Amino acid sequence: MDDWQVPCLKSLISWSRKQFDQVHPQLVSWLASVRQQLKAATAHQPTPPTDAARPADVTCNCQYCGQLNAFLADSTSKVGRIPAREDLRQHLIGMIDRHQCDVAHSLERKGSPFSLVLTKTTGS
Repeated sequence: MDDWQVPCLKSLISWSRKQFDQVHPQLVSWLASVRQQLKAATAHQPTPPTDAARPADVTCNCQYCGQLNAFLADSTSKVGRIPAREDLRQHLIGMIDRHQCDVAHSLERKGSPFSLVLTKTTGS
């Protein structure tokens, strides 16, 4: 819905107004259907996860991504730290972004090397 229906509707409604000075009835019907689906999808608060495990499907086989996957799969840990030099921290951040992991990250500037602090989220 978010990936194509809503953006497509926005574009088509704008186009229809410019071309015909009105919104075509089929677009109005489609918009009403999308609104109804969105209302139904947001009618109830989502149930929080029963444990802290998240999908651990980062495909890189390096030691640091292994630590990331282990942290993601751990059902009890909500916060984790991975000490690593800067280039490896950037690699981890890239993998988190690429795999859309439910994890926020920050930098802990204690010790050497600094640590990437990972906090599990419920974004998805």
